[in-house]
Amino acid sequence: SLFEIVIPYGPCCLPPGFIIPQEVPPHSWMKRGVAAPSNRYDIRPGRHWDGVDRSNGFEREMFKYQNLRRVQEQEARMWSMSDM
Repeated sequence: SLFEIVIPYGPCCLPPGFIIPQEVPPHSWMKRGVAAPSNRYDIRPGRHWDGVDRSNGFEREMFKYQNLRRVQEQEARMWSMSDM
C-alpha cells in the first residue's frame, strides 16, 4: 500500500528499540565478588544495574539517619523499661 513502512532486518541492521544486555559485565560487583552498595530500591547489581554508586550521597545519609533513629528508639525503649 501507499503508507506501508518497510523496516530492513538483517545481519547489518538491528531492530529498533532499547537493547538490554543479557550478560553481566566483567566490571560488575557480581563478577568481582564484592558487596554492592545498598540502595533504597534493594536492586542487586546485574544486567539492569552495574552496581556503581552515581548518587550525590543522599541514600547513604538517609540510611545512616534511619539506623541512628532505630538505635535511639531502641535505647529509649530499654531505658523506659529498666525501672519495671
